[in-house]
Amino acid sequence: MDAVDRQENMVEITMARAEQAGLANVEGLVAEAHRLPLEDASVDAILMSMMFHDITNKEEALEEARRVLKPGGMLCLVEMDRTSTASGPPIHLRIGPEQLTAMLRYADFTPETVQPENVRQDFYFVRATKASHL
Repeated sequence: MDAVDRQENMVEITMARAEQAGLANVEGLVAEAHRLPLEDASVDAILMSMMFHDITNKEEALEEARRVLKPGGMLCLVEMDRTSTASGPPIHLRIGPEQLTAMLRYADFTPETVQPENVRQDFYFVRATKASHL
C-alpha cells in the first residue's frame, strides 16, 4: 500500500501512524498528485480525502489517477460541500458534488455520489470507477 502526499512531514506522520498500528505493508511517497511515481495500471484504488479542492491542476491529477488505476479501479474522494462551516477549507476553494462528478465524467470516470449515514452533512463522498476499456 502506498501513502502519497506532496508534503514530506505528512508522509512522515502517516508512516508513524502506520507503524503504531502495526502495518508493515505501507510505503510512504512524496509526490504531487499529477506526477505519481507509480507504474501504469498498477493500483486497485485511490483515496483522496479532503485534498482534491487544494490541487491546482485538477484535470492533470485526474489524468494521473486514471493512468495508475487498473481497468475497473476505484477512485474515492471525500470533500466538503460548498456550505458555510466553522472549520475546513475556505468556501471559494470547495467543490460541490455536482461539479466534482462532472469533472470525473469528463475525465472518463463513472462517478457515484455516496452519503453514508452518521456523517456530517457538510461532507460528501464520491466513488468513481475507471472504465475497463481505458
